[in-house]
Amino acid sequence: MRGGNTTMICTNCGGQGHSFRQCIAPVMSYGVIMVRPKNRSFCIAEKLVQQPSFVTGLETQELEFLLIQRRDSLGFIELTRGRYKMNDVDYIILHMKRITHAERMKYLEGPFETIWNSMWGLDHSHLYKNEYETAKAKWESIHKGVTDANGTFWTVEDMIREAGEAQETPEWGFPKGRRDAHENDYICAMREMYEETGVKEEDVIPIQNLEPLVESFFGSNHVHYCHKYYVVWVPPTTNIEFDAENDHMRREIGDIQWVSLEKGLSLIRPENIEKREVLLRAASLFRNLCPFPLGNKL
Repeated sequence: MRGGNTTMICTNCGGQGHSFRQCIAPVMSYGVIMVRPKNRSFCIAEKLVQQPSFVTGLETQELEFLLIQRRDSLGFIELTRGRYKMNDVDYIILHMKRITHAERMKYLEGPFETIWNSMWGLDHSHLYKNEYETAKAKWESIHKGVTDANGTFWTVEDMIREAGEAQETPEWGFPKGRRDAHENDYICAMREMYEETGVKEEDVIPIQNLEPLVESFFGSNHVHYCHKYYVVWVPPTTNIEFDAENDHMRREIGDIQWVSLEKGLSLIRPENIEKREVLLRAASLFRNLCPFPLGNKL
């Protein structure tokens, strides 16, 4: 607040003087890549003392990375929200390719209100009330059948058959999310880490002498997205697991797993090339650098 005037802060890029809708930057999200040693009794300081030739202490250690599985596939969310043109059957089929068999059956059988409330939760569905009527109308129309730009008539069953084999699970990735008002990048990332894993900033060692790793790509909707990840070291004694009593986890997360680099690459979908590259860069960082000072949390 200056001179009685409120300075507008963009909740997307954090810049001043414009809103999210006016922002020309990519759609931003901020998160963390969480890393720990597979050997839960491992101590970097001890390893460096025992092996003077080591630079990082991690040369011979197998590392694990925390991956988060979405509760709902991105394609299922897009279909449910009605984010498609009614005659763009190719685009609808593309999303059908990217969702699970259970999601296909849920979308096929309905009813729409049940799908909608299940996705957002009864306590939060009102936040998307403005979208509800449009999304419901599209769902009802598509279930009557649609005609594509070439004049071919398609039912939902036709599109599911055309999509072929379903995905085994929703997407896997890293803890991340959108910035709240007046948050900076780092605070947003730490909040998302806590909401999605239950781990607080004081429980990890953020690698603060390193620029965030960036995942930049264009989505199937032709929108430019940019995800920035802070790399954090998780002490071996820190416990992380899915908490069914946590409302945020229950609403947004399907599973949490510590995985090896190889397992992580197998879980991240092949089309998510940039996300796979971020994981590879994080692994390389810990192999070749000593990115933090030694301390008793290591």
